[in-house]
Amino acid sequence: TRSEGHSLTQAAICLILAAYIIAVGICAINLKNNHLVPDGERRLLYVSVASLPFILVRLVLSLCSVFRYTDSAFSSVSTTTTAIIIRAIMGILMEFIVVGMFLWAGCTVNRSAQREAERAEKYNSHGVYKGKDGYVQHDHASGPQPG
Repeated sequence: TRSEGHSLTQAAICLILAAYIIAVGICAINLKNNHLVPDGERRLLYVSVASLPFILVRLVLSLCSVFRYTDSAFSSVSTTTTAIIIRAIMGILMEFIVVGMFLWAGCTVNRSAQREAERAEKYNSHGVYKGKDGYVQHDHASGPQPG
């Protein structure tokens, strides 16, 4: 029935809200321990945190659409100018911003990870630099020294 479907939709939105709260917690923990995140991937952490407010706006729209469905401004089937503007800004625009942020982060993280891998190739675990002529001891104060 229609009433049962609406109840299931309300339950689903509540589950999404719970997942959002968990995501906020995970981001907070990762920010606290950001020194454990590889340099090339920190950008993804920062984008995840920066996207949370935009996702929250989208979530508020969903909550209002489900729990205030009689209000024409939040009705998903309303064609009033107000309803269309609200859905465009709170829904579509927020999604575009989040997708754009993650696309940017995803397209740039490869370069950072590649530089990190190239740097790791040059030095072994003992801080010894691998130059063209073999291994040379790495002096942390002045950089690689010829051997």
